[in-house]
Amino acid sequence: MDELNKALHTSFIDKSFPSNKDLRPKLFFNDYKRRMNLAFEITKRLKECDYFEFSVAFISESGLAVLKQILLNLKEKGVKGRIITSTYLGFNAPKMFKQLLSFTNIEVRIFEQEHCGFHPKGFIFHTGDHRDIIVGSSNLTQTALESNQEWDLFFTSHENGELASQVSNEFDIQWELSTPLTNEWIESYKETYVKPVR
Repeated sequence: MDELNKALHTSFIDKSFPSNKDLRPKLFFNDYKRRMNLAFEITKRLKECDYFEFSVAFISESGLAVLKQILLNLKEKGVKGRIITSTYLGFNAPKMFKQLLSFTNIEVRIFEQEHCGFHPKGFIFHTGDHRDIIVGSSNLTQTALESNQEWDLFFTSHENGELASQVSNEFDIQWELSTPLTNEWIESYKETYVKPVR
């Protein structure tokens, strides 16, 4: 707890205060000149976590390809996860949903509430009694993970922290409102899916 307090002091009170850099809240963005991208940050935290949860509107096949090896590694290690995504604006293709379904350690649900669009981008990594959380503008697409101009805020919290609890509670609400991803659901989606013009 003391190390986390020091990191918060550095981030919000005095940037010169010495603390553990890995625990400080920070802004993630893609910058090839400085060899920074969100794909690296997500992969790093997936390698270290006990469990993960993603709530992300748009997922592309190319985005899954960026994370495919680490997701396969997690499958072999028995690390489980939950992902909520959507059919919003027709972005997510049936083939991508089929790929998601192949990860048997990941439970996937589809948010399909007619009264509202689904547009979050949040990544929760559970490690012991701490949570690493990333919330911002990045979807799970290759360009968002590696090259787009995106802003994503990162913070580490104890599991009992107010903000971490709020994020987890909202995830659970979305989860309960969502439909489990199955082969039957994908076949039904194929019948009505129209690839959007971009």
